[in-house]
Amino acid sequence: MKGISFKMLFKGIGFGQKLDNRESESDCQPDQYIITELSGQEPGYVSTSKIVLNCAIVLLSESDKIKINGGVLTPGAAFRNTSLIDRLKSDGFDFKIIRNDSIAKSNL
Repeated sequence: MKGISFKMLFKGIGFGQKLDNRESESDCQPDQYIITELSGQEPGYVSTSKIVLNCAIVLLSESDKIKINGGVLTPGAAFRNTSLIDRLKSDGFDFKIIRNDSIAKSNL
């Protein structure tokens, strides 16, 4: 499996600033647009096992940084304030921000 790699693009629309409370979210329109890229080694056994193991290590060693109580969390919410990205970078993954600007400038 030498030479096999992957590249994934993620597109997101959201808020550039943290909103004061949940109610204000319904009154506001998203104002931020972002495209990121994740790339790494062979996407099957190699990358999958590295991601799962690093997530488990972070969950066990940095649970105090996961501030949300209860419910089901998305990976972004769960690992937001942790070292997961740095751990994955040191394990051979590459993260890039391709585009990050206001929706008004992005010409959706």
